Parts: sequence; C-alpha cells; structure tokens
Amino acid sequence: MTAHVTIATVCREDLDVRMYASLCRVLEQAPIENKLRVFGLMARAAASEISERRQQYIDDLWSVAEAVGLIRLLSATDVHNALASAFDEVSL
Repeated sequence: MTAHVTIATVCREDLDVRMYASLCRVLEQAPIENKLRVFGLMARAAASEISERRQQYIDDLWSVAEAVGLIRLLSATDVHNALASAFDEVSL
C-alpha cells in the first residue's frame, strides 16, 4: 500500500495553514460583534476539512480490506458495518 501524499496534498495543507493564520489575524482585529462570526467561519472550515479527511481514511481502510481479502472472506456488509461502527464511536 502506498501513501496518498501528492504535491496537491502538500499544497493544500500549506494553503490551509495560511488560511487559518489569516483568519486568526482577522479574529484578533475584528470588532467584538464580529469575533463570533469569524470564529464560526474557522469552525466550518475545520469541520469541512475533517469530513474530507475522514472519508479518505474510510476509503483507505476499504482498500486495505480489499487487499487482504476481508471482503471476499467475510462480506462487504460486514466490512462496511465494522467501519461504520468504528467511525461512529469516534464522533463528537
């Protein structure tokens, strides 16, 4: 199995760092009545990023299950249920 690190991934992470740094500066300088709005924007961006990464982990684990023959030996339903159960336990 190979890692899914690409130039696009590295560039995306660099852009994310810059975006959050920029939003932190905006948050610090924002008038009190706008601070919560800026913070909410940061939270929505983080939630979106986490959702994307979560799905990538699920896809990668599915690939592992296929590679080691779990889906063939057990069933797609069993593997799906194991993934769903594991990721549901980690939810907020």
